[in-house]
Formats: sequence, structure tokens, C-alpha cells
Amino acid sequence: MLKKITIFFILVIYFILLKIGIVGLGLMGNNICLRLINEGFEVSICNRTVSKLIPLEKKGAKIFNTPKQIANNTDFIIICVTNFEAVNTICFQKDGLQETENPNIIIADFSTLSPRESIYCYRKFMDKNISMLSVPVMGGPNAALEGNLIPIVSGEENIFKKIKNILEKLGNPVFYIGNKEGSANAIKLALNLNIGLLAMALSEGLLLSNTYDIDPTLYLKIFNSTNFKTGMSENKGPKMINDDYHPSFYLKNMRKDLALAMAAAQEKELSLPVTGMAFQLYNYAAKSIYADLDYTGVYKFLKKINNLE
Repeated sequence: MLKKITIFFILVIYFILLKIGIVGLGLMGNNICLRLINEGFEVSICNRTVSKLIPLEKKGAKIFNTPKQIANNTDFIIICVTNFEAVNTICFQKDGLQETENPNIIIADFSTLSPRESIYCYRKFMDKNISMLSVPVMGGPNAALEGNLIPIVSGEENIFKKIKNILEKLGNPVFYIGNKEGSANAIKLALNLNIGLLAMALSEGLLLSNTYDIDPTLYLKIFNSTNFKTGMSENKGPKMINDDYHPSFYLKNMRKDLALAMAAAQEKELSLPVTGMAFQLYNYAAKSIYADLDYTGVYKFLKKINNLE
């Protein structure tokens, strides 16, 4: 019994003293940082855009200039950026994470990458004897701030167990998929694929009913009274009909994720025709003034091409 109590207190002290670093302070990274600060962790930050560092420094975060520096001075790094190009720069370019002199650092990539891209990073770090987990997450910036993300983890189980308690501060449940490289990223892309298609379906339903002079609020009320309602129709639907596209996830990023899903499918010689059509629509929308809207801005784009804007 005494041994169990001792182990418990050692773990408590370990997590209190654990130093966390975050590289990438966009919508998601910023709120992950605030959440961890609010939970009492010591958090260090590094970001290409310096102006994003100052408000978090005032909240207690410590600033470092390069990924290498932050890795040398922390125990656990979270990468939270938009695409593989950014991840590659942070990890493997000059003053990147792979140049760290810290032999015990654990790196968790929260970014949405393709399975192939994630495997590339994992193996590059493995060559340097650096531990890496793939941890794409479901949920937006508000979920991050409230600790309601859904982390999906792949990598070595013993490494996962070391930082599981931290991930549980960001979201619960935490899904550990196993040590199959790229598996967490495949699940993340499949989930985002569904979100993109749901946004299109909701948009087209609103569009059709609207052209018959049906109040979109009434349409949503009826839709959300059925078994086919979704969190999107309940939460995003009212914003869509009120032309409110303040982004929780940018339309251009949905376009990027659908492109990754299509590429991942092609590697497996898998045909995803509906996803292909969705990608084309988001691709056109992302090349226009709608790129920086919320992904549900696809509704606004559909109205535009139907001359209803």
C-alpha cells in the first residue's frame, strides 16, 4: 500500500514539474496554450509570427526564439501548425526540433497531415533517437480552451503513457490507436472528410428550400427535430443562415484536408467519388474570397454560384 502511495505522489510531482512547449499559435495552438496554463502547467512557446507570443507571455508563457531552443528547455513539445511544409520546417530545418540536445524530449504532432507525411516525420525523428507521437485532434479552438478535444494517438505505447495525463487535460476520451505509423492521421482525415460532406449537404438543403421561399430558420427547426440532426446543423446552421462565418476551422484548411484524404485514398487505389466532388467545390471556393471564412462558408459560395448572393 505504501509503495502505491509513493508511486502516486511521484507521478503527481512529475506532472506538476513537467515543462510543456508549444510550437504554432494559430487558433488551436493559442487555446491549447491557454488551457494548459489554466491547468497549472509551465508552458513555453515558439511561433513564426512574434505578435502572437505577447498576449500569451502576459498569461505566464515563456518565449523561445527557435524550435531547437524550446526543445532544449522543455520535456514535451506540441506541434500545432497548418500543413506538412510548416511541420517540416519546425522539425528538420536549421534550428529545428531534431537539433535538440535534450535526449528525453517527447514530440507530439497535433497537425493534420497525411499518413505518408506523418510516417516520414516519425522515421526522421527515430533516426535521431527522438520520441514522436502523432496526435491529431477533433474539435475546434473553443473545445481546446474548455478541455473538450478528442485526441487520437498513434506511436509507442510507453511514450503515450508518459504524457497521457496531459492529453486528458485537453480532452477526454483520448483514443490510443496503437503503434501503427500513420494510423491516427488516417482516422483524422476520414473524420474531416465526413465534416466536409456534412457541411455541403446542409448547405444544399438550405439552398433548395430557400429557393422555394421557405424560411431557412423553419427549415433548420424541422431538420433539427429529426433523427438526422447533427452538431453542425444545431450549432453552425443558425450561423450560416445569419451569414456568420467567423472561423473555427478555415475553409482553405478543409480544402487542404480533403486533398490529403484524396491522396491517401489514391495510395490505396481506393475510389472516393463523393469526396472528390466535395474537394472540387472546396477547391474553387478556397481560390476565391471565401478561403478565410469558416469551412461552412461553402454555403455562401454555393449561393454565389447560383446567383443568390
